[in-house]
Amino acid sequence: MKTMLIAVSISLTLTGYIAAQKPKDLTEKEAAANRARPYVEGLAALKRYREAKEGAKADTEKVLSKIKTIEESLRLWWRIKSFPKYTEEAQGRHLELSFALAEEALKKKHKALASHVYKRIIVFYTGHNAPKVLKRATRGFMSTRPKPTKGESASRTPDVAAKTGSKMIPVTIFNKRFEPTDISVGRYESNLWWDAFYDFAQLPRKARAVKGQLLLQDLFGETKLKVGLTITNPIMAHGFTVAKGVGITYNQFKPSHVWLRSTNVKDMRVVFHMSKVIYAEGLSSPSK
Repeated sequence: MKTMLIAVSISLTLTGYIAAQKPKDLTEKEAAANRARPYVEGLAALKRYREAKEGAKADTEKVLSKIKTIEESLRLWWRIKSFPKYTEEAQGRHLELSFALAEEALKKKHKALASHVYKRIIVFYTGHNAPKVLKRATRGFMSTRPKPTKGESASRTPDVAAKTGSKMIPVTIFNKRFEPTDISVGRYESNLWWDAFYDFAQLPRKARAVKGQLLLQDLFGETKLKVGLTITNPIMAHGFTVAKGVGITYNQFKPSHVWLRSTNVKDMRVVFHMSKVIYAEGLSSPSK
C-alpha cells in the first residue's frame, strides 16, 4: 500500500511538472494567426520591395526569411501527415509568396534574385538540384544574349533537346499534387495539378504565346501521357517561363493517369512539343 501511494505521488508530481512546462493552449483563432504571421509579414516586406525605386535589400532578405519559415512549417506538416488542411494552407502561402517575389524581381531586372527564388522552389519540391538550364535561362531573361552557335547549342542544351530538335522544349515539373473530389465545396471531379519550368533557350525571338503538347515520359523516354497546352506568358528570346496550376481531370481507370499520380517527379522526363508560336511583333508561324 505504501509503495502504491509513493508511485501515485511521483506520478502526480510529474504530471504537475509537465503541465507547468506546457505553454498555455492557444485558441483556434490564435493558432491560425500564428500560422499566418510569416506569410503576412512576408507580404508586407514584398510590398515595400515592390514600391521601392532602388535598393530594398533588407526587404528582399525579410521576404526570403519568411519563405524559409513557411518551408520549415511545411516540412513539419509533411512529416506529420495528419493535417492536410494545414499542409495545403502552408503550401499555398509558400508558393504565392515565392512566385510573387520572383516575378517582382524579374520586373525590376534583379535577375540574380529571381534565379535564386526559382531554384529554391524547384529544389524544395523536387528534392534535387535545380537544372543547369535555369542559370542560363535566367541570364537570358529580359536580355539580348546572342543566339548560341551551332557548336555551342549541343553542349549547353539538355540531351533531350539536342536529340529531338528545336521543337522539343525541356521542362522541369514540381509541386505535383492531387485534388480529390469534394462535393461540399462544389468539386465533383478529382484533379491532378503541377507547376513547371520551361526552358525556351532555342526560341529565336520574343513570343507572346506558344502552343503545343506536354509529353510526360518515364525514365526511358516512353511517353505515358500527352497534355495539350497553350502558354500565354510573354517569353523573351532564349528565355524561360514558369507556368503554375497546369493539370488534368483525374480518371482512376486510365493507366496513364494512375502512373502520373503515383510516379515521383524525379522519376519522370518531361518535354513540351511546341507546334505554334505567336511572336511579339505579331507574326504567327509553326514551330521550326
